[in-house]
Amino acid sequence: MFIISEFHRRTLKYSGIMNKRLYNNIGKEVEQYRVYTKKLKKYLDRVEKLQNKTIFQEKLNQIGKKYLIRAESCMDNLDKNSYTDLIIRSMKRVEMCLRNTYFNNLRKKRDIEVIDIQGCCYNMVEMDAVYFLNRIKRKGINADFYEIIMEFCKYEHLKVVVCSLFCQ
Repeated sequence: MFIISEFHRRTLKYSGIMNKRLYNNIGKEVEQYRVYTKKLKKYLDRVEKLQNKTIFQEKLNQIGKKYLIRAESCMDNLDKNSYTDLIIRSMKRVEMCLRNTYFNNLRKKRDIEVIDIQGCCYNMVEMDAVYFLNRIKRKGINADFYEIIMEFCKYEHLKVVVCSLFCQ
């Protein structure tokens, strides 16, 4: 997390070209989840109205509602915790993200070395932490996520509100 944070510090306000044009992905991922949540809600409503449901549709109806409630709760938390302010901060500071923050793409010897910059884009620095933590979680690595998040927030000088948003 420290190396990721150092990359962020060094690229802050960078608006040049890095072998390619950098895309602006600020807020796109969250907005995509909003769309997914709305689509899931519509689909579950349609499945619920069906008379002859398959076994899969029955199971989806039961489990899908729990996930829909969870997704809507996450979106509400984002709105309550000034998500828009984070977007504005990221745009003003011209924050850049690696996207591929895993061990096999980023290291530091004397300088920071990035193997693949294909995913680099303008985005909130918090998203690199999200990508990294998701990768660790998928790999089944046992880690104290709360401690890692708090360290990242300390390195990035993020407010406690942002850190608490991550920990939910």
